[in-house]
Order: sequence, then C-alpha cells, then structure tokens
Amino acid sequence: MSEEPLKGMVITFGDSPYELLLHSIQGNDLKSKRNFMMQTCQNFSFAVNFPEACDTILEVAVIENLQAEQMIKKVFVFTDFASGCHWKTKYEEVRTKFKEQGYEDDAIPQVLIWGLFDLNMPSIEEPHPGLTVLSGFSDNLSKLFLDNGEEIGPHQLMEDKEYQALHVVD
Repeated sequence: MSEEPLKGMVITFGDSPYELLLHSIQGNDLKSKRNFMMQTCQNFSFAVNFPEACDTILEVAVIENLQAEQMIKKVFVFTDFASGCHWKTKYEEVRTKFKEQGYEDDAIPQVLIWGLFDLNMPSIEEPHPGLTVLSGFSDNLSKLFLDNGEEIGPHQLMEDKEYQALHVVD
C-alpha cells in the first residue's frame, strides 16, 4: 500500500476468517520482509474475505479523512482457492459501502484476487469492472502479475508464446 497512512501495511487473517488484522510490514530488505510475511500469515482460511479487507481499508480512510486521490488504488488478495464465488456481488457490496461514506468510483480500489492453488487451468476473469480474478498458477501468470500488476487481463494472458500457435476457426 503506497501512501500514508496505509503505506507498508498488509491485512492478514487472525484466528478466524472473520478476524482481519492490519500489520506494518517489518524488515529492511526483501528477505526480512518475506520472513515477516511468512510468520505473520500463519493463520489462513480457504474463504476469501475481501469485502472485510476493504472494510478495514475504508475504516482507516474514514478515520484519517482520506481524500479520493489518497485512497489505495489496488488491493491484491492472495488465497488458496478463488473459484466458485459470487465475486460480482461481493464487489458491489464494497462499492456500496464506499459510496455510503462519500467515496465515488474513482476512490474505490481495484481488486485482484489470485487463487494460487486452484486446480483448474490458469485463467483470468473480469466479472466486474474493477475486479480481476486469477485462478491457478503458471510461470506465465506469475510473469504477467509481476510485469503488469496494474493491468492484467485475459488479453495479456493470450499474448504469451504458448498461445501464439493457436488458430481461430470460424
């Protein structure tokens, strides 16, 4: 998270999937930050609770009286499984809560959810503007995420060399 008051923060599960904790990432280098994350993220859940994570962000924004331009632009949710959920409905819940607090669409963070252990073929879905769901894991998907974290969608996935030999038959 790039701007104060949420700069260098991460949201993790507490003892249950409904208990979310906000942490300041500790460490001076990538290795120490990774170690902090591994230790901090020991509690996990198969349930993706991104609306509650966005509630935590909204709560901080309201307390700190953040303006739209100070709001987090993108939320990354890493989970075990991302398939089989009503993402569009959940994202609409988030939008409604932000709007109730006076934030318009430009202040609502884009959400990227990545189900790292989904057993399906790696895929990218965009069930709603502002929401991207990645399922599965592949070298290509990892590269796309690292290179294009801000702009990742089905078109970028299809640009990989493994898909270049495909032909569309009409």
